[in-house]
Amino acid sequence: MTRRLVADVTTSRALFSHIEDAVRWGMVHRPGRAATTRDAAFKDYLRSVRQVMKRRPQDFEVLGRRMLAQDEHSSIIELTLRTHAPVASGDMLFVDWLNHPDNISGRSVAGGVYWTTPIPHRPSTRRRADSQEILSSVLDLGGVDARGGTDIDPLTATHGLRITPRFFTVAGVRNQDVTLFVTQRSDWPKRASSYLAHAKPGDHVTARVLPHPHRITGGGSGLAVATGSGAAGVFAALRSGIGGISLIWGVGSKALEPWVIEELADHQTAGHLDRLIVVHSPQRVTDHVPEHLASSEHQPDWIYVSGNSAMGEQVHSQLEVAFGVNRVRELHGQLRYINST
Repeated sequence: MTRRLVADVTTSRALFSHIEDAVRWGMVHRPGRAATTRDAAFKDYLRSVRQVMKRRPQDFEVLGRRMLAQDEHSSIIELTLRTHAPVASGDMLFVDWLNHPDNISGRSVAGGVYWTTPIPHRPSTRRRADSQEILSSVLDLGGVDARGGTDIDPLTATHGLRITPRFFTVAGVRNQDVTLFVTQRSDWPKRASSYLAHAKPGDHVTARVLPHPHRITGGGSGLAVATGSGAAGVFAALRSGIGGISLIWGVGSKALEPWVIEELADHQTAGHLDRLIVVHSPQRVTDHVPEHLASSEHQPDWIYVSGNSAMGEQVHSQLEVAFGVNRVRELHGQLRYINST
């Protein structure tokens, strides 16, 4: 759901989304025992997701933002939000976002009745909206310049792309305050990450809270391998008091802000962070994984991988070399190996 692009929502596409929803209902209510711990966790997760997605999203107020790491072209920002919704560290927020005003400026659209954007467990329906609402929250204008033209007709779908919510991992919860890590690059279009990265105190965003099984739950000592804002799940565990974590974190050419270095040092002092390797370009996290596994006295009790997909695939191959395909498959089935890339 995070990278899914939804194109023209024609009548046939809208009606087909109801067939898709019936299939999803069948998947959620499918009888039978789960074969593995992972299968059971995701079976429960799908049931909760359907319930959450059928309800309206929750409101979150932006309290503040601070730089986590940055270089000349990219940055990671920690965003703090306040909500009355129940949220736990490591949960996922399925965040709604709006188009940047720069992308709306100079464009026109006719208000009227249109088919809503189908997302999992919420099939398309007919809805009426004015021009401003359609331009700000319906059509994905993040890359519209490449498509040409300034006039857009949502009824004939000449633009083509719709806004879909985006997943972000909750990096920490304290009372009613929730933190997210948001990556932003200067060459990225002004879309989901850009919307959150530029949110100001007092702004409000809406999101659905999903208790995703891909999280660090602890139990023995483990290895976490992450790149960029993929470390949010690791920070969620550390801030919850989970220990026994060895972290290999790739930040590219970005420099960490002093408060991040201080926080990680505090986790080490508290005994939660056993080992920390911060990897800067041109090195990669995958340069350090085999060495860490070879130097460890025993096999990690759990492994957590989060970041870009190319890194995830390479780490998976390294684990299969180190432990064997069957052992990696066993850890995966027990939810003691999570590759969230």
